[in-house]
Amino acid sequence: VSDVSIATGISGDALLRNVRSILDANILTSSNKRLRFRLATPQVVKNAEKEAESVSNTVTHDRKYYMECAIVRIMKTRKVLKHNALISEVVEQTRSRFTPDVAFIKKSIEDLIEKLYIQRTDQNDEYQYLA
Repeated sequence: VSDVSIATGISGDALLRNVRSILDANILTSSNKRLRFRLATPQVVKNAEKEAESVSNTVTHDRKYYMECAIVRIMKTRKVLKHNALISEVVEQTRSRFTPDVAFIKKSIEDLIEKLYIQRTDQNDEYQYLA
């Protein structure tokens, strides 16, 4: 295999795929020298892991913004809302796109508190919308 790799200039993985397709077509046992073969080499998915990770990051990022928008919309209409009521309304609004978990909702609420969109009231489990 190393001699073939040096002679053809093809790297290890690509060479193994091509050798496998040659073996599957029984070309090495053929005795007719005038026949030409076209081999369908298997398609390689390049950077599949990077693409999957990129898609996952994009989806998470989009969901985060969608969640924050839903929380702001709810708080804008209600002005003051208890924590459990806010979580249930957020789940209801975002259910059409995805099912969020409570930890993700809490993180989004904390991010909005840091961005000064909402604040905690004197009661511990209540939020108030800031204009």
